[in-house]
Amino acid sequence: MTNIQSRICIVMPDKTKQKYYLKNKKNRLKYQREYYKRNAEKIKRNRELKKENDPTWATDQKEYNRQYYINNKEKIRAKRAATKNKRLIHKHK
Repeated sequence: MTNIQSRICIVMPDKTKQKYYLKNKKNRLKYQREYYKRNAEKIKRNRELKKENDPTWATDQKEYNRQYYINNKEKIRAKRAATKNKRLIHKHK
């Protein structure tokens, strides 16, 4: 397990929390987009600093992403297909 994998561990067994997150998904995603727009430069700068301070960070990140894709390939493809279909439906309205 790389150091990035050990930092990322999301588990949501609590049904109440899961229900809350699903209920507020739209608002949460909207907030995340706005936050990223407001802080994009700061986020990019922090990423650059990580790369400078830890020479293995970029390769660890790539390896984590690669492993994540391998382990979740079907789920990712299904989600992409659903998103693509959604866009096509909205496009033809």
